[in-house]
Amino acid sequence: MNKKGFSLVELLAVIAILGILAGVAIGAVGQYLDKARLQGYDSIYKSASEACESYIIENGLETTMDVGKAGEKNVSITTLVEEEYLEKPLDPIVKDKECGGTVYFYKKKGKTSDCPSDIECDPIDYIVYRVVLSCPGRKDLEAKVFPKGEVY
Repeated sequence: MNKKGFSLVELLAVIAILGILAGVAIGAVGQYLDKARLQGYDSIYKSASEACESYIIENGLETTMDVGKAGEKNVSITTLVEEEYLEKPLDPIVKDKECGGTVYFYKKKGKTSDCPSDIECDPIDYIVYRVVLSCPGRKDLEAKVFPKGEVY
């Protein structure tokens, strides 16, 4: 007898193997998507701190700030959007929903150790930005701090 084709057992074995491979691939892709979405939040944090820096400079707030955390001031992300310092930050997970929040800032006293070792200089005061986000897709977002001129 001349048999052509595959038996039912052989077909089921191939389908089971393909199902296992697909499950592994989908899990790996899901992890990369989650990581990409979280990086979207990092982008919002950084954009908000940079927008706040422009807001401070253009409104002359840098010269009126007291040194130290006791002199902390803030600006809402809504204000930065309304005054066109920042585009509306959209939640990377829940599309079409906006993120809100506040950027807190204060002037920090520079240290002599901030100066290069081969140059004598006066330490420069700098501004520290603390961005607090509120996004519909993530309820557990932490505040991020950005010292002026420092890339995180």
